[in-house]
Amino acid sequence: KHVAQIFVWTVCENLTKITSTMSSVGSPHVEETAIIESPIEKVWKSVRPLDFKFLPDVENVEVLASDGDKKQVTLDSVGGLRKIKYKKSTQTVKILEISDINYSITYDLIMAEPAVGFSSAVYTIKLQRVTENSSTFMSWSTDFSNDASQEILQDNKYKKLEGFEALRTYLKKESAEEQKKA
Repeated sequence: KHVAQIFVWTVCENLTKITSTMSSVGSPHVEETAIIESPIEKVWKSVRPLDFKFLPDVENVEVLASDGDKKQVTLDSVGGLRKIKYKKSTQTVKILEISDINYSITYDLIMAEPAVGFSSAVYTIKLQRVTENSSTFMSWSTDFSNDASQEILQDNKYKKLEGFEALRTYLKKESAEEQKKA
């Protein structure tokens, strides 16, 4: 496989490393990475439920039964569906994998209203502990179908960057509220 590096950019002021790659053969891949200035346990607690409550444009998340199954679905069920209502759209995602050992979650976009300009997308969020200062290295990647345009890939890149900032803001606010209670 030949992989062309599209962007490598390091922003020193907020310790964010951003890397976007797209495979020249195979499916387009977008990956963004960042340092989140919170312990991995707190970041995982916000990411794991896949409810995106840290994103300001998410209005509601509904947990749905998995693929027509009648069994009870919980927030941590592999195969579980989430209907995410954003301000301007609604997306349904299916959880493909959750690992509390590796601090990772993978999900598949299975439906979108209005329709998106690609056939499929699989997302993965991975966390790693930064031992130097008790922060978290976060990787958020998407593997798109071959029909995803360059515009869609760029939009995905910037939405991830906005997501990192929203998560930082959310965790700072949550930490401030915990300190007030103490």
